[in-house]
Amino acid sequence: MWLILFYVIKQIKAAGLYAVGFVAIYSYSTQAEVLPTSQITVDADQCRIDFFHLAKNQQQQFEPMIQLAMVYTKNSQSRYVAIKRKIPHNKDASVQYENIQYQRAHKPVAVFTTYWQPLNQEHQIGALVVLGSDNYQQAFDKITSLMFQDNGHFELFPHYGADTKDTSSKDLALQKQIVKNKSSQNTRLVKTSPASKPRQGTYQFYVQDDHLAQFKKCLP
Repeated sequence: MWLILFYVIKQIKAAGLYAVGFVAIYSYSTQAEVLPTSQITVDADQCRIDFFHLAKNQQQQFEPMIQLAMVYTKNSQSRYVAIKRKIPHNKDASVQYENIQYQRAHKPVAVFTTYWQPLNQEHQIGALVVLGSDNYQQAFDKITSLMFQDNGHFELFPHYGADTKDTSSKDLALQKQIVKNKSSQNTRLVKTSPASKPRQGTYQFYVQDDHLAQFKKCLP
């Protein structure tokens, strides 16, 4: 199943999808300006929205630790969700498989899997698939649907070192919890309370300006 992901990751590297984004973002760090949390690219070739999870580095300066790119290419009509992260100092960089929960109010509503590949000494990249699937286009459809419902404000929670070759009892329990959460929500969106704090290691994403509207309008 991972042959497809290898192909997508190869495309990501070849296209340099992250080079422009991260150069532009890091250029802000030398200025006394607020870092963006999203970025939009809409042209004749693609529809793309990037989200950035910002956190303080060792110099106590904010920088993007996670970059999430939702990409739709118009000519080939292919679509996928790519993710790039700065390798955490307290985590094993050799870890490759990882499950990532999409959460509402700190509760999982969907689970995705990625296979991390080294990009350079500081960063890794991957592409998301729905847990138990090998279809990266399905992952794009799922996560964009959830993101539109949540108006571009959402959180992801990773499970470091997940092994997707097997569906573990934890994964089964998690899927049951998701079904339970959906039933209790009764199709209503659950908003995160401002007073509540996300779990350690949670990635939070916030769309800026009209980026979401532009991205949605660009899609077929």
